[in-house]
Amino acid sequence: MDGPGPTTRAYDPSDVLAPIAVRSAAATSAAGTDPFQVGPLGKVYLIWLAGATCEGCTVAATGGTHPRLEQLLTGAIPGVPRIELIHSLLSIESGAEWVHNLVMAERGELDAPYIITVGGLGHGRDHRRRGPLDGPR
Repeated sequence: MDGPGPTTRAYDPSDVLAPIAVRSAAATSAAGTDPFQVGPLGKVYLIWLAGATCEGCTVAATGGTHPRLEQLLTGAIPGVPRIELIHSLLSIESGAEWVHNLVMAERGELDAPYIITVGGLGHGRDHRRRGPLDGPR
């Protein structure tokens, strides 16, 4: 993914529309440590990719109550790392700025570990009668 385009652009970390990975790393390095860390791991990036066309998983996650999404995003639960959410619908940034987060993860440039979550139904020829992950007939 070399060459001109979104992968080589320099982003201003103070820009609220800059990739979350750029903004979060700048806040952590400015403080010397992650100011929100309450456990052994300060933060984790959650790269949430939507599968198929259904957003039911996103709706379920945003409506959860134990814990609430807000608690995970702010690091309010002792011992649980703060989540930096990279989500195509819920992220502030979009387009090239959103994709830049994925490029940083692929290059190993994120300042914390990341988790990839794929939500939605996996497409299969016969997904109405069988689950998409049920294996061969």
